[in-house]
Formats: sequence, structure tokens, C-alpha cells
Amino acid sequence: MQRQLCCFISLFLFLASALAAPSATEQSKSPVVSAKPLTSTVSPKSKAQRIKVQRDIQSYQRAISELESEEGVYGAQLAEKLSSLGAALQFNDEHDKAIKVFKRAIHLNRINDGLYTTTQMPLLEQQIASHMALGQWQDVTDRYRYLDWLNTQNYGKDDPRMLPALNQLGRWHLRAYGMQLGKDRETVTNHLIKAHKYIERSIELLDENGPLDEERLIDELNGLTLTNYLFATYQRSAAQKLGTPMPQDPEARHSAMMIDQYINRSFRAGKDAINRVIRIYANSDVAPPGSVAKAKVKMADWLFMFNKRRAAFDLYQEAYHLMTAQESGNEQLKATFGNPVALPNLDLMDTNNYTKTEQSQYDPENNYVLASFDVTPQGKAANIEIIESKPVDNISARSQVKKSLRIAKFRPRFVGGEPALTEKMQLRVLSR
Repeated sequence: MQRQLCCFISLFLFLASALAAPSATEQSKSPVVSAKPLTSTVSPKSKAQRIKVQRDIQSYQRAISELESEEGVYGAQLAEKLSSLGAALQFNDEHDKAIKVFKRAIHLNRINDGLYTTTQMPLLEQQIASHMALGQWQDVTDRYRYLDWLNTQNYGKDDPRMLPALNQLGRWHLRAYGMQLGKDRETVTNHLIKAHKYIERSIELLDENGPLDEERLIDELNGLTLTNYLFATYQRSAAQKLGTPMPQDPEARHSAMMIDQYINRSFRAGKDAINRVIRIYANSDVAPPGSVAKAKVKMADWLFMFNKRRAAFDLYQEAYHLMTAQESGNEQLKATFGNPVALPNLDLMDTNNYTKTEQSQYDPENNYVLASFDVTPQGKAANIEIIESKPVDNISARSQVKKSLRIAKFRPRFVGGEPALTEKMQLRVLSR
């Protein structure tokens, strides 16, 4: 079943708008997920903006020199000016320089305000952003580890003020797992285990320190659903196949046992997380209209991915009728059931496939395969044809897409509450 769940039209983890896209080198390492080359989320800087920022940089540099003359190189006011200078350099894409400036500002904060001062935290986050922009992934991991330590020293593990840091750490390790970062397979897998633990801890803190923060809790439950999907689709190495002896090394043995436990309970744990989202929406006074129906569609998708087809389609129909009963149901119906949807379609992920071909939907410089096929009422692809590809002779990618579509699952189009055939659907799949 795990192999059936994992296909080429899978996912790329897009976990936070602040995270930089992985480099092509890092993407090519990933055998687990299909990496979608992401365009920058940062708005292009105009010439006028760059000129202004360059003037600001010079102004901050003069102010820093003056403060150093008046107060010395450890002056208490220097950290603030260095922070502003680092932000300006970062805006100007001078990330190497920005990292050095932030590092000095952190050092001064520790000298003047103490080893555990919280004034380091925003500087650390800015430093992390520049390391990401440069693709310095080990430095990102190290800085996040220090941020975790710093938060723990200030607040303790059971303080709700830990929540922002736990959220960042969970999302980073999810991203690192998606990019397959690490010197070996065990290191890569540990990113997924850590992400899962940080998300679970966030949920525990939210439960222990009410009142209920619905939005934040739902976000963490969506994260928990995703980690459980990734455990369910975890691809074992040859040495980890079922029936092989457990490794002798204690750490490797412990890691293998943990992975087995996570895999074994992944379906149930993901289902429980989605069920809890449904209950939150059902009991909420502030949830947007249609939230329960949308959450039930997520549950149906989850059941369908795990081959619980009858239960999934019953739930699709229930959600369909819930939407028709709502005032704004027509738009929601169209968005949810108007066209087939490739699965998985979970929160906190972005796909590497497009059903529309507008250039705004994808980078036309990317390699791709364009396929045409029918989606049956049972959610299967039929009559698969490869229309075109870039490059034209990308035989391997064309073959892989065709094979993957044969085992892929789609939430089918629904008409009048019943699943319907969709003919000649087109899907553009980004390839390497």
C-alpha cells in the first residue's frame, strides 16, 4: 500500500513563505518527493528602491563608526544599528555581509544583556533567512538548534511562549526532509521524526494552556496529518526492508524501531488529526462557512489514498450535499468537485503538477511533461496519452509520468452528488 500511495505527481513541501526555495542541486537529491522549482516570493526590487537602500547602508555604516568612536566596539547602542544595517544588506541580497553583521549584533547583545537575552531571537531569525537565501542548509539547521536552545533557556519546555519557535522548527525539519538534507539516510529520516515531535509538542502545549487557539491548533493538526502521510509513504532502503535483521548499532536500532512505530500508526494518527479538525469547526462560532464540509473532503481524500474507497466516496457525497445546502455552496462546490484533483492534496504542501497551462501557473523555463487522460468515476486515470514534453526527447520523464498516472488516485469530478467521468483532462507535470 505504501508504494501505491507514492507517485511521481506527488508533492514538494512548501512550508513557509519565509523559507527560500531549495537549489537545483538539493532538489536532485530527493528520491521521495518530486521537487517543484519554486520562484521567489520576494517582490522584485526597483532601481529606485535599491538606490535608497544603498544610501541607507552608507548611513548605518557612518552611524556605527560614530558610535564605535564614542562608546567603543562593545557599545550598548551598536546592536540596534547593526540590526538595521543587516536588514538593509539582506534586502539588497548581500547575504554574506548581512550574516556577518547579524552575528556581530548577536554577540553584542549577549555581552550587554546576558547569554540568554531574548533580543537575540529576531536577529537569529534574520540570520537564518540569509543562510537560506544562500542555500547554506547546515548553517540553517545549526541556527535553528540554537534558537530552540535559547527559547528553552528563557521559557522552559512547558511554556506557551515556546509555540512560535516550535512551529518554526517543525516547518524547517519538514522542509529539510522534503529536500533530503543530510549526510546519510538516517540523518534525512531524523528530520521527519523531529518535525513530527515538534508538531506534537505544539499541540500538547496548545491543549495544556487554553483557551483554545483554533487557528493555530488547526495549523498544527494539518502539519501532523502531513507528517503521518510522509511516514505512510516512507521508502525503506534495502537494509530496512521488512524481514531483515534489526541493525546492531543502538542508535540505528532505536531509529529503525521508531520509524516502524510511526509507519504502523500513520493511517490512524492522520485520520485522528483530521477528525479533530472537523470537530473544532463543528463546535466553532467563528469558523468560515463551509469549513466542516471542506474538512470532511480532506478526510475522504485521506481514506481514498489508503484504499478505503467505499467510506471515502460516502463522505465525498456527504460533503457535497452539505455544500449544496449552504448559501455560498455553488462556489465551494465548483472549487472542490468541479474538476478532478490529484491526490495527495494536503495542507502545507505544493504540487508539482498543473491542470491549467497559463504561464502564471508555472515557470515556462522548467522541464515538463504534458499528459492527457480521462479520470473515471472511480478516481483512476484512463486513456493516458503524452502530448508533449520539454525537452522533446525526455523519454525517461515521459515514461515515468505515464507509469505514475496508471497508479495515481484522483478525487473525481462530482455532478449532482455522484462521481462522474471527466474526459481529456490535461496535466502538466514538472520534471527534472
